[in-house]
Amino acid sequence: MDSECVAVIILNYNSSADTLKLVASIRKYEKNYGLIIVDNNSSLEEKEILKSEDLDAEMIFLDANLGYAAGNNVGLRRAVELEYQYYLIANSDTEIIHPDTIGTLLSAMKKLNADAAGPGMLNAAGKLDSGQIVDGRMGRTRRIFADQPVKSRSLTGAFLLLSRRMLLKNGYMPEEYFLYREETDYLVRANGNGLSVYYIPSVEIIHRHGLTTGKVWDYYFNRNTIYFARKIWKTSLPELALYHFLKTIYNMIRVLLGMEERRDKRLAVRLMWQGYADGLRGRMGKKENL
Repeated sequence: MDSECVAVIILNYNSSADTLKLVASIRKYEKNYGLIIVDNNSSLEEKEILKSEDLDAEMIFLDANLGYAAGNNVGLRRAVELEYQYYLIANSDTEIIHPDTIGTLLSAMKKLNADAAGPGMLNAAGKLDSGQIVDGRMGRTRRIFADQPVKSRSLTGAFLLLSRRMLLKNGYMPEEYFLYREETDYLVRANGNGLSVYYIPSVEIIHRHGLTTGKVWDYYFNRNTIYFARKIWKTSLPELALYHFLKTIYNMIRVLLGMEERRDKRLAVRLMWQGYADGLRGRMGKKENL
């Protein structure tokens, strides 16, 4: 296998239309890649849509929804078995819009001797809205934008290029989160393991946020933010309890006043507080019956 060939891992969960759109953009703009599509136990109808298409990809259909990290880890392990040297985790809600995007990102990563690299991400309106990720001791994160390639503590995981050295030294993505914060945990630990992570703003893709996660965001985001702070920053439980109590009240008010769009405001508020409580209790993994 060509050492420059990149394994593109796409995790599909009831998002076949978006997955097909991403695959079409890869076919249009890229040359040296191999596709591994992991279906995270979508509905039968969604699975049949994928099976009916000639995608020229290795298809893996899981019997359960394992979550973001575990689902992608299935694809990563298969890519390692196939002896790929580079691995691109690409969310189904991303899209390539420029020729040789993956090749350009790989070239930049190799030039910088980096172990992970991510591009600038444009929203559906074409506005840059994701850069390097900086985390704090309460588990919250913020984005910093740059004009030049810059070494970063973390990146958005929606379109993330990894080297084989990254997997060998940093392992696979942490699976206890189920959804959200796992890539931040992974890349922050990579920095601690002497690996380098770079944001490459000259490379751009489209990222249409959150198309497959829906209402569960309010639960997992609150819960996992608290867990991340405890695990990575070792922040004390009383500090986290007070800070996130006030933060959840603030977010609740914004939802109830219509400042944050939700289809079901009461449900969103309930899930926020469930996430807060489970985060303090350290309850992780998949939450049933959300």
